[in-house]
Order: sequence, then structure tokens, then C-alpha cells
Amino acid sequence: MEKYRTFFPRLVALLIDSFIMLPIAIFDDWFRRAEYPPLFFYIWIPLSAAVFPAYMIFMHGKYGQTLGKMYMNVKVVRVETEEKISFVNAFLRELPQFLFNISSVVLGIVFLGENPESERLKIPFGVFGFVTVVWAIADVTTFFYNEKRRALHDYIAGTVVVKTNV
Repeated sequence: MEKYRTFFPRLVALLIDSFIMLPIAIFDDWFRRAEYPPLFFYIWIPLSAAVFPAYMIFMHGKYGQTLGKMYMNVKVVRVETEEKISFVNAFLRELPQFLFNISSVVLGIVFLGENPESERLKIPFGVFGFVTVVWAIADVTTFFYNEKRRALHDYIAGTVVVKTNV
């Protein structure tokens, strides 16, 4: 099942896609350090958190691949037929990450203006961080324990990633 051996191509593709999003992260950091009024952050934080999932949903829905996956010769397809995925599949595939981003935005807005060292922040952000790490570990672990190398988000969306050059 060589066509399903996609761990390293997927990892490198994610790094490439993250690098493509680097300007957003730079602006995000710059805006957070600048002295802008809170209203600005109520607009900027949700927008910056939505960019990467929107990119992933659009590229997977339209092409079945992100730019990173194109470069690494892997593609997301429907698990049953190995045909092109729909935008619904692409959205479902990104749903967990989208929910984590929304939660992060909500926490960020609720605690906007709090001192980052505040005791009040430690519990919600600690729990959120723990849940995020548990999800990531479960997502990757699932990948290694099934024949088609599907991660949890692939199960949610009914997708699988295959090599395009096999």
C-alpha cells in the first residue's frame, strides 16, 4: 500500500503551507505588540485565526491539494472512491482545527487586556492547551494505526491522502 505512505510528504507539505502563511503570523505579532485600541483586535484576531483554515478548505475543496501537497505529490481524495473531494469534505476535514481556532479567538477576546501573567488566565488557557495537545496526539496516533494512514480529521471528513506519483 505504497500510495498511502504519506506521513513525511504530509509533514513537509504542512511546513510549506505554514511558511506560506508566515506573513499573516508576522502581521499578527506586529499588531499584538503595537498600541492599537481593543476594537481593532476584535476584528484582527478572528480574521487572522480564519486565514489558515480558509486556505486549507479552499485549496482542498478546489484542487484536493494545498500548495505544499502539490509540491510533495500528495492529494486528498474520498476514501470510498478515491475521487475528488467536495468543499463539504474539505470543511469537515478542517472542522477540528477551525473549532480550536474559534475557541482560541473567544478566549483571546474574553481575556483581552488581561496581564498575561495573571492567575486568572492559567486555568482556561491551560485546559485549552491540554485539549489541543491531546487532539494532536490522537490525530497523529490514529494515522499510524490503520492501513490507509488516515488521521482522525480524515475519518471525520471521509477522506484519505494518497501519493499522486505512484
